[in-house]
Amino acid sequence: MNLHTQNKISIIGGNMIDTYTSSMSTVEYLMDFVFDISFMSCRGVSLKYGVTDKVESESNVRRALIKRTKKSILLVDSAKFGQALPYKDCELCQISAVVTNEKPDKQYNEFFERNGVEIVY
Repeated sequence: MNLHTQNKISIIGGNMIDTYTSSMSTVEYLMDFVFDISFMSCRGVSLKYGVTDKVESESNVRRALIKRTKKSILLVDSAKFGQALPYKDCELCQISAVVTNEKPDKQYNEFFERNGVEIVY
């Protein structure tokens, strides 16, 4: 089995908070790259407010990542649709694709179709 690959995976650091890392140094580090594709999650998805989170530092990291990525994939479970939290990551139309566990409501499907956002469930 050949395990050699041309892919490069970077682990971006920050401050350890419980089980995740996040910091302004992470945002600064991200700004040195252009990514072909990124996968991210969130805590809330709203047609009115977009992609949101309850942790400011995580929203800062996602905003920076979206700015530096050609194709952003949002991984979100269906319970988060309709949720709006204090910190805005981005508009929904800035996402290239949404991967979720159930078919979203009609209004979300129509929005995604109008804005060229691929939906996978």
